[in-house]
Amino acid sequence: MSKKIMDELLYKYCKTVDEYITDKIPNGEEIDYTYSEEFENKIKKIIKQENKHHFVAKFYKYSKKVAIIFLIIISVLGATMSIDAIRYRVLEFIKNVRREETNYSFKGKIKSENFKIRKPSYIPKGFKEVNCDEISDFYFTLDYSDGYDYISFECTKLNNGNFQIDTEDSMVNKITINGNIEADYIKKKDRHMLVWQDDENYYILFIDDIETSRMEDKYNELIKIAESVR
Repeated sequence: MSKKIMDELLYKYCKTVDEYITDKIPNGEEIDYTYSEEFENKIKKIIKQENKHHFVAKFYKYSKKVAIIFLIIISVLGATMSIDAIRYRVLEFIKNVRREETNYSFKGKIKSENFKIRKPSYIPKGFKEVNCDEISDFYFTLDYSDGYDYISFECTKLNNGNFQIDTEDSMVNKITINGNIEADYIKKKDRHMLVWQDDENYYILFIDDIETSRMEDKYNELIKIAESVR
């Protein structure tokens, strides 16, 4: 048999054989197979890790946008005041609580011109730093994770400007940390958050709940972290 005839026969019948074999393959509904518990747990863990990475990337991108907006606001307002007036003006803090959000506003400026970054000295056991970024000369963010829970800390220099926190359908309580510093504790769905300020900066600290969370008392851990900020 010549090579040409063999090629023609293969071309003619291979397609038929392929269709026959394909028809014999059962579809997904016909396959009765149960995955092992170990396999399913691994898949769930991979999905959760991907969701957390997506959240970190989204939060990181959002933080940079917020920093840019703050920079524009501060630059515009600062340009309308003299250097001496900015340096010695008394800071005015205003909090406006609305139904959907809480708005924090700052007018004036503290005496110190330098941004003094303060960060927590206490972090729960098992957590490691996963992100550290000084986005500008007035905004600093620090993130931790133990592979299950996610902790984020923000330190921002007090200055002209404002920021909003979505507090719709949230539990908001005023608490005291370190004996004399007032803070807002905000609990919304799976997020525990603290917002407070000192003489130079304001701080936002939050812990996100994950389904397989190992941290039992997030409220007290949140306070411990906040009280360790120096």
